[in-house]
Amino acid sequence: MKEEFLQFIWQTSLFKSEDLQTVDGQSIKLIRPGSQNKDAGPDFFNSKLMIDDTLWVGNIEVHYSSSEWMQHGHQFDPAYNNVVLHVVYEHDEEIVNQLGYVIPTLELRPLISPSVIAKYNNLLMGKKWISCENMLAGVDKQKIIPFIHRLYIERLEDKTRYIHQDLLLNQNNWEQTFYEYMARNFGFKTNSLPFHILAKSLPLQILAKHKPNILQLEALLFGQAGMLNNSFEEEYPNQLKKEYGYLKKAYQLEPINESLWKFATMRPANFPTLRIAEFAALLHGSTSLFSRCMEVGSKKEVEALFEITLHDYWKTHYQFDQVAMAQKKKLGTSSIENIFINTIAPFMFAYGKEKLNENLCERSIRMMQELHAESNGIVKKWEEMGFDIKHAFHSQAFIQLKNMYCTPKKCLSCSIGNQLLMC
Repeated sequence: MKEEFLQFIWQTSLFKSEDLQTVDGQSIKLIRPGSQNKDAGPDFFNSKLMIDDTLWVGNIEVHYSSSEWMQHGHQFDPAYNNVVLHVVYEHDEEIVNQLGYVIPTLELRPLISPSVIAKYNNLLMGKKWISCENMLAGVDKQKIIPFIHRLYIERLEDKTRYIHQDLLLNQNNWEQTFYEYMARNFGFKTNSLPFHILAKSLPLQILAKHKPNILQLEALLFGQAGMLNNSFEEEYPNQLKKEYGYLKKAYQLEPINESLWKFATMRPANFPTLRIAEFAALLHGSTSLFSRCMEVGSKKEVEALFEITLHDYWKTHYQFDQVAMAQKKKLGTSSIENIFINTIAPFMFAYGKEKLNENLCERSIRMMQELHAESNGIVKKWEEMGFDIKHAFHSQAFIQLKNMYCTPKKCLSCSIGNQLLMC
C-alpha cells in the first residue's frame, strides 16, 4: 500500500473516526487533519487534535509502518520534533523524536473499509484507457467543474515554464521566442520539429530586414529549409534560389537538411512547402506580430490576423515545379484556432504574468471559451465516455487530465478519483 494513499485517507478522514485511540490506549479526537506538505518535512502541517484531555496543534507524519520513522532517520531530525501524531497502516515499533519523546501513534489498518482499499487497488491496476473507465457512472460531473478549470490553468502554467526556458536561451527576447513557437506551430504535428529548427537557424532579426519583400522572405525561408538545392524548371523557384544565394552569403547562413521535412501521407494543403509560404505571407503582412497577437480580444480578431495573401505562384502550386488546379490558399479555421490554442494563448498568459497584467491573463483564458474544442483521439475518447467538451478550454483541460493524471495514475490528486473513492 502506497504512502500517498494513506495520506489521502488521513486528509479526507476516510476512516472510522469515532472512538479513536492511540496504540497505547489514549483517546483521540480529530479536530483538523492539517494542510498537506508537498516539500521536505512532516506530511501535514497545522493539524489540531485532542489526545486524552490535552489539545495538540502541530504536525502529522504518515507511514505504512511505524518502523519507517527510524528507517528514514526522523529520530535525528529536529524538523520532526513538532510531530504530535504518527499515523501508520500498521504499528510494529515504538518511535521517538530527536528529543527522546515517544510520539503517539494511530494505526489505520482496522479503521479503513476494505471496499475503499479495493476501489483504490482497482484504480491502480486498471488496464482500460483510463483506470476508472468502468466506474464513471458514479461520478457527479457538476462537482468536477472547478477541477476542470484548474486543469486548464495547470496546462497553461506547464506551457509557460517551457516558454521561460526558451526565453532564457534567447536573452529574454519575447519577439524571437514567439517567432520560434509560431514557426513550430505552422508545422503542426508532423513538421513542427523541422519548422522549429528552421526558425532557430534564421533569426527574426534577419527576416525583419526583408519584411517588405515577399520574394526575399520566401527565399530566406525556403533556402534555409534546404528546399532550394535542386534544379528547377520554373522561373519562380529559380528566382528564389538566386536570391537565396546572395542572402546566404551576406548573412553566412547554413541551411538545414531537407530530409527533415515530411510530405508522405499528407494532404497537399498541409505540405510543408505551402506552410512555409503561408508563414512568409504572415510575416510579410504583419507589423509587430508579437504585439498584435498580444492585443487580440476575440475570435474574429484572431481570424483577421491570419487573413494572409500568398504570392501568386502558390495559387497553382503546392510544391515547386508541380502545377495544380488554381485555388485560393488560406489557413482554415481549425488551423487558426490551433495556432491560438498552442501559441498565442500560452504567450498571452506568460506575458501577462511577466508584466503583472491580470487582464491579459484573463483574456487568454476567456478567449479559449470562444474557440471550438480540438478534435483528436484524446478528446474524442472523453466524449465517448459521456463528457460534454464544449470548447477549447475544455479540450485542453481534458488533454491535461489524461496526460498528467490518468496515464501516470495520479487518481488521488484527481477530482474524479476522489469522488469514486469517497462514494
